[in-house]
Amino acid sequence: MEGNLPKMQPLKEVAQKWHDLGLKIVPVELGLDAENKKTVRCLWKWKRDPYPGFTCLDWRGANGFGITLGRTSHGYIVCVDCDHDAGQDAYSSFVKAFPDLTKTYIERTPNGFHLFVYIDKPLDASNINIKTKNGTELHVNGLIFMAPTKYHGREYEIYNASEIIKISDFYQQYQKAFDTPKKQVDIAYVLNGVPEGERNEAAIQLASWYRRRKKLDEQETKKKLSDWNTKNNPPLLREELQNIIENAYRNTTP
Repeated sequence: MEGNLPKMQPLKEVAQKWHDLGLKIVPVELGLDAENKKTVRCLWKWKRDPYPGFTCLDWRGANGFGITLGRTSHGYIVCVDCDHDAGQDAYSSFVKAFPDLTKTYIERTPNGFHLFVYIDKPLDASNINIKTKNGTELHVNGLIFMAPTKYHGREYEIYNASEIIKISDFYQQYQKAFDTPKKQVDIAYVLNGVPEGERNEAAIQLASWYRRRKKLDEQETKKKLSDWNTKNNPPLLREELQNIIENAYRNTTP
């Protein structure tokens, strides 16, 4: 494993810059399982434990880090995930719709690109996953892995080192350009498990269904969705599923 780790000092130096913007840093150890799928071990349990502060983070075993999206001194930072695994040139179609974003800070990921934008965040804003439609996802909250994270020959690297630009109403613009009204969820279909590309939306719909229709509390829904996730091909990352459940109980009105 040691040959797969980036040098620790550059990793921490880069993370420090994001910390200085006001973002929380999560050291991670990424790997691959027997089916060549990404595994994630967060060295700070960011969903459970209070932030210890940058200088108290444990970097032992880390081969990368992530940032938790949130408010900074320049505005609320969000990330557009353009994923070429969706079977199309998601990046090209996205920047055709938003050419100004070729000037913002961009990282190349193992599966595509991450573009970062400062926005004025609406109170009801949440992640928008439309990879099945055009290969993009707008991350408003959650954990985003950052350069120079590297594991098993897969890496996150800087593609455009420009400053992050601000588009105050970008969330609304993205909704107008790409998002579509959600269709009535087919619970019978979803409960049998769904393929990659449908997992996030299905999890969002199920979490809402369990809360609003079945009147389950958050822990009951977490157990239901954890069991359901084993039927997906492949399963969502545990941290990603937990984030969806927490958002459903935090942002949705009963």
